[in-house]
Amino acid sequence: MKNIIIILILAIAFCGLCIAASKDDLIKKIFSDLKAKNSVLLQLNTKDDGSKKVYTVYSATRKQIEQCPEWAGESDPPMPLVRAIQISREYLKKKYPKHDSFSLTSIGVNLINSDVDDNLNNRWYYMIDLQAKVVVKDGWANESFLIVLLMNGTILDPEVYK
Repeated sequence: MKNIIIILILAIAFCGLCIAASKDDLIKKIFSDLKAKNSVLLQLNTKDDGSKKVYTVYSATRKQIEQCPEWAGESDPPMPLVRAIQISREYLKKKYPKHDSFSLTSIGVNLINSDVDDNLNNRWYYMIDLQAKVVVKDGWANESFLIVLLMNGTILDPEVYK
């Protein structure tokens, strides 16, 4: 009986290592792709769809970041907040014309990691969460949208890895 328990524990541990290794391979691919595109990771979201993890990656090339104005946080941001929200809503209205409106749920202002390149210091981006009401079987539900917007008005489309 003791041997069976030990074998089960080892089998479970091995399965866990296999799952972790496959996730590590996907993370390695994400970072390999970023390096190949000369891009900087801005946001990495993880979602478990039940059978596997899904990674949503927001990144910008160094060239895109260099084209953004610098900001040290000692004045208003170079992209006014109201304008950033307006750009985000206009983008979503074009992309999802079936939705009537998009309500703001949260905003974040984030510093781009400048550890990778001194030429990228003091560059920032907005993370803007918006929701639209959608009709579902029993009434209404909210559909959420995350917009990653550089301070020059560029919206970054995510890449999804499964």
